[in-house]
Amino acid sequence: MTSAAAQYLQSKIGVNPTISSFYEKLYNYLEAKLWHQLTLTLETFVTSPEFEHGKELIELHQYFIANIAGKLNPRSLSKILITVSKQLPPSERVLFLREVLQMHTVSQDPLAVGLLRATIAGVLLEVALSVADKAERTTLIKEAKDHLKVADNLVNENVDAIDNVATASLYLANSILAKVNSEPQEFFSNTLKYLAYTPLETLRNTEKRKIAYELGIASLIGENVYNFGELLQHPILKTLEDSEDRWLGEILHAFSNGKRDEYNNLKSLYHSNIKNQSDLANNANRMEEKIAILSLLELAFSRPADNRIIDFGTISKVTQTPENEVELLVMKAQSLGLIKGVIDGVDQKVTITWVQPRILNLQQIIKMNARLNGWIENVKNALRLMENQTTSELIEPHHQ
Repeated sequence: MTSAAAQYLQSKIGVNPTISSFYEKLYNYLEAKLWHQLTLTLETFVTSPEFEHGKELIELHQYFIANIAGKLNPRSLSKILITVSKQLPPSERVLFLREVLQMHTVSQDPLAVGLLRATIAGVLLEVALSVADKAERTTLIKEAKDHLKVADNLVNENVDAIDNVATASLYLANSILAKVNSEPQEFFSNTLKYLAYTPLETLRNTEKRKIAYELGIASLIGENVYNFGELLQHPILKTLEDSEDRWLGEILHAFSNGKRDEYNNLKSLYHSNIKNQSDLANNANRMEEKIAILSLLELAFSRPADNRIIDFGTISKVTQTPENEVELLVMKAQSLGLIKGVIDGVDQKVTITWVQPRILNLQQIIKMNARLNGWIENVKNALRLMENQTTSELIEPHHQ
């Protein structure tokens, strides 16, 4: 079998200069029976951008990987074949992954099984999203949940042999389940966890753009998502900058900075983009409330800790909320655990004692630095005053 695999690799050397060196390495490792080095090379090879489109990985599996599968680490083999399967349509991909799951060596490795079951669950849920028939959709979701339950147990039972890819696959499947259930906050949380366990270089460009776009939408409409710092600092969001979806990145920055006027301008500028995005269009009121709360947080954050007594008029102006609704806005922010303080309805003032910590952008760090420097200067002035008073007391003559 290995001779057929070697012949296939030889036939590919020199065909495509961009990936020819990989085929040559695989051939050399195969001839020397260096299975570990071959596996590592293969894991890198299948994630090459060259394979983002087409069916060459399917061919690679048919003529090479299938012939040496028994020589490879079952968990590594599963990871490789999951990547290979991305070149198949979803329905065919499920069948392919089920076959991998039945391989003897794979079926003996709990984490490999957990990884494959979680991946199958994710693919089934993606299929469910595109199915119109309610009964078929229900069946797909049920099967996916069954796979996900087994996968979760297998991964959690083998924590001593924790595997980032297996853990990531669980978070990915759960994020797709949240999408199926129309739970943007759960989708946002699980997708960020998935990214925490997934090196970006293992994702295709189309995957990165899709994830960045869907994360952005989920953060805007997620009911309790008010901290945009982690998302905006994640490198995956750079994929929006040079794409047709860059408008979304601009809106995310406006929300993160609590800039109500900036959001209003962007809302006008990108009216058609927002209107054509059904999730945003259907959650317009929630987004209006969210930007108002975020502008309130930014107002409180920009004030020194000893100067956070803010009148209703100022809050109304900054958040663009009618004065008679300011108290409700502040109460909403309090109920979400974003701020703490006391509302004085008689004098129409709010005393803010605490603002939820968050990941800061560069502008916010500069503001905090300025406030810290101001505080240091105040401490120095107080110290000088105390020293002067102490000195004057020491040299002042005492009268009997």
